[in-house]
Amino acid sequence: MSTTETHVTPASTAALPLRERWQRFWFEPVGPGTLGFCRMVFFGFLFVFYLNWDFGDFATVPPSFYRKIHLFAWFHLPMLSERVVDVLQIIWKVALALACVGLFTRISMAVSFVLGVYILGLQHNFGKHNHSDAILVFAMGILAFTYAGDAWSLDRLIRRRRALRPTAAPTDADGRSPEYRWPIRMVWVLMAIIWFAAGYAKLKESGINWAFSDTLANNLMVHHYSHHPPTNWGLWLADHPWLCRFFALGSLMLEAGAPLALVSLWFRRAWVPGIAAMQLGIKLMLGVSFVQFMICYIFWLPWDRIGRELAAWFGREPPRATTLGLIDQPPAQSS
Repeated sequence: MSTTETHVTPASTAALPLRERWQRFWFEPVGPGTLGFCRMVFFGFLFVFYLNWDFGDFATVPPSFYRKIHLFAWFHLPMLSERVVDVLQIIWKVALALACVGLFTRISMAVSFVLGVYILGLQHNFGKHNHSDAILVFAMGILAFTYAGDAWSLDRLIRRRRALRPTAAPTDADGRSPEYRWPIRMVWVLMAIIWFAAGYAKLKESGINWAFSDTLANNLMVHHYSHHPPTNWGLWLADHPWLCRFFALGSLMLEAGAPLALVSLWFRRAWVPGIAAMQLGIKLMLGVSFVQFMICYIFWLPWDRIGRELAAWFGREPPRATTLGLIDQPPAQSS
């Protein structure tokens, strides 16, 4: 059977019926490479980032400071002893490492999610809520129900060594499956909801005046002395009120318009890098870090196409310009 590759343009996609476009967005068959690589990088980052964290310290805080968040109250989750928390965090970190290398992948991802809900939630029960790590729990929960171990994993190597099918998910003759597409899209939707919620909160509380007031300039000055950002760019920006309002309006548009990145390739090309640059600017000028959140941007990159592009480059084959980029392109169709 001969295979010819064609790329679906945004115009042709827009011409499809709404139901088919919805189906294509969630369940168009793709290869396992992007999902597998994202799993490896995501869990590898969590393992390295939290390796030296001692969550057992939270169990030693006096009970008078303990204020249960809704999640702990709804499910009646207790504050366990320091020894028990130490054991749980060891199991959790081992599960993160196994999920990274792809050994017992589905089990290790499920354990990472279940224990991550409790371990990462501990620090939120003392009055201060961290906005960077909640997304990690949701992302782990999404991946726990996927076949993310079908690529870039030891499980795949073991299955091949035992002469089994290399993938656990049902695939077509080209190794593609809808099971590899919807998890990526779920993370997209999750991130878009978080961005939109931030913009909506500003509009609900202050309206468009949030952008045309001195709010950003005041925050830049306060955070320079309270959070000690790595640069003094915030003070310089605060001295230019018109520029502050321009950036404030831009950030408000990026956040409130984030769902557009889900429905338009053109918006995705502008919005996702724009929001990433905004969060980087917050770190540099306000000293507020979104390190854990930033790792989730890997789900927006078409790693299988990037891999093919690199292979073609090192193989001295002429690279295809349509396959190289930060924004996922529609997968190739075969006939």
